Amino acid sequence: MKNIEFNNGYKTYVINGGCEIRIHPTDFGLPERVRGMVEALKKAETELGYRENPHNLEAVTALDRIAREQIDAVFGDGIAAKVFGSANCASLVDGQPCFVGFIEAMSGVIKEAVEHEAEMSKTKIAKYTSQVKDVK
Repeated sequence: MKNIEFNNGYKTYVINGGCEIRIHPTDFGLPERVRGMVEALKKAETELGYRENPHNLEAVTALDRIAREQIDAVFGDGIAAKVFGSANCASLVDGQPCFVGFIEAMSGVIKEAVEHEAEMSKTKIAKYTSQVKDVK
């Protein structure tokens, strides 16, 4: 069987020197999914009373489950388990839930990848538009 290969946009990232995750950082649907995830997590934090008492075990446990579901829905099945392992991702790290640090880091990766692709696109378009100018 012949294997067909092409660049499908997926990239592999190492998280904190440990696990690897594979995502498509320039997927046009990704920013909207990330926005939806952030809104869902803010809503869950409020409804669970997490913001008022981030040490409430029930709220932390529920928020961990919701955050893992949201992260997997946005970045792919099993990503949350790879990134957080068995640790509760709603645990506080640097004064915020651990999952927030991951989302912020991934948002930076996405922004950087989109900017890089946009620059590459400008270069390629300029190459072809200059060829058209030469034809006239």
